[in-house]
Amino acid sequence: MHHVVVVDRWSRGNSVLHVREARAKIVVSVALLAAIATTPVDRQTAFAAYFCLLLAGVVLARLPLIPLMIRAALVLPFSLTFAAISLLAGDPLRALLLLEKSFLSAIAVLLLVGTTPLPGLLKGLERPAPAGRPGAADENGSTMPGRQKRTRRRWPLGYPVPAFL
Repeated sequence: MHHVVVVDRWSRGNSVLHVREARAKIVVSVALLAAIATTPVDRQTAFAAYFCLLLAGVVLARLPLIPLMIRAALVLPFSLTFAAISLLAGDPLRALLLLEKSFLSAIAVLLLVGTTPLPGLLKGLERPAPAGRPGAADENGSTMPGRQKRTRRRWPLGYPVPAFL
């Protein structure tokens, strides 16, 4: 529980990354997580670049480096199990890769959660960004392109009709 309170306190900052829109941070984080997950085994320099990129993000966000790294390292015991299996199977490079990917992914997620308050993060996950101006509504009052405003059908006594009917 203490970790949740600390990370929530981190998310209330006002750095360059804190003031960015949650949807933009989510898209960048998902893209980085996809890049980390799909990087081949033989590209060890890419992992160093990912680490430097994440380290720059932590510095820009003015998050405490050592506590963040300790929290990111909490995933390592779980990854170590699968790394040990890979090591026993005779694939030490894959074992190292599992540890690197899990640690870098944890840093990326902590950077996202540490710079975005939970309500903003949930709101950013609700719907994707519109094609036009961010937050711009169309003539129907919808912020989604191509989406029309829905009206709910009602029974004769005024009760709403269930959505499955």
